[in-house]
Amino acid sequence: MIRFLLDNSASTENVKKALDRAPLQVKLGMALEAFSGFRPSDAVRLTFGHFKPEPSQDRDVVAISFKTKKGKGRMHVTFCFEQTLNYLAQWKKVREDRGEVITNDTRLFFWSTAKSMSAKLTDWLKKSGIEVRKGFRLRNYCLRKYFKMKCTGYADRYLVEFFMAHKIKLPGVYMNLHAADKEALDLTRTDYMKAIPNLTTEGMTNLRQLEGLRDELNDKQKEIEVLKNRILETEMFNRRYLRDAELIMEEAEMIRTLRDAQRQDEEEPDP
Repeated sequence: MIRFLLDNSASTENVKKALDRAPLQVKLGMALEAFSGFRPSDAVRLTFGHFKPEPSQDRDVVAISFKTKKGKGRMHVTFCFEQTLNYLAQWKKVREDRGEVITNDTRLFFWSTAKSMSAKLTDWLKKSGIEVRKGFRLRNYCLRKYFKMKCTGYADRYLVEFFMAHKIKLPGVYMNLHAADKEALDLTRTDYMKAIPNLTTEGMTNLRQLEGLRDELNDKQKEIEVLKNRILETEMFNRRYLRDAELIMEEAEMIRTLRDAQRQDEEEPDP
C-alpha cells in the first residue's frame, strides 16, 4: 500500500524561523516562494532585471512580470514587497563585493535547476527546527502554501491563483493582466498590498515571545528586589558600624582625658 504524505503547512513563526537562519541566497529564494507565490521552476530563471519598479509607483512594492515554464510560457505577474527587496539588495551587494558585475541580465540565483533550488530550500527548512505533524512532510512547497493561506481573505481569490502562476480565467479588468496592462497592474498591486501585513514576518512578535519577555521581566524584577535588599542590609550595617565607631572614639577620648588629668595630678608637687 502506497502512503501519500501531505505537505506540512507553515505558520508565520515557522517562516520567520527559517528566514532568520538561512543564508542569503536561500533567504531570497524562500521569500519569493512565501511572499510572491513563485514556483522554483520560474524563480530559478529570474534575473535582476525582473525587479525594476515602474516610474511613479511605490518602490516598496514591485511588480514582477515573467513567462512561466509551465503552460506554454504564459505571461504572469506577481509582486514583492520591502522585505524581499531588502534581501535582494543585500544579495546584490554581496556578489558585487566579490567582484561580480551585476546587470539586468544577470541570473538571480546560482542554482541551475528548479530541483537544486528546491533541494536547498527544503534542506534549510528542515535545519530551522520546524515541527512536522505526523503524516505530513516538510519541503519547500509549504512556502507556496503559506502564500496562498496568508493571501486568502485579503487579495482576490482569482488573483491569488494568478500570482501563483496557476492557469485561471481572470474576471473583469484583470483579464488584461497577461498583457501587463497598466490599469490592471495598478488594481492588482492595490489588492496584493492588502495581504502584505499578513505575509510579512518582520516586526512580528508572537504570544510565545511576549510570554518569554514577561518571564524575563519578572526575573529581572526579582533580581532588582534582591539587590535592593542587599543595599538596605549594607546601609544598615554601615550605620551600625559608624555608630559603633563613634562610640569607640568617644570612649577613647574619655580615656585620654582621664589619663591626661591623672598625669597632671602626678606631676604636681605636694603642698
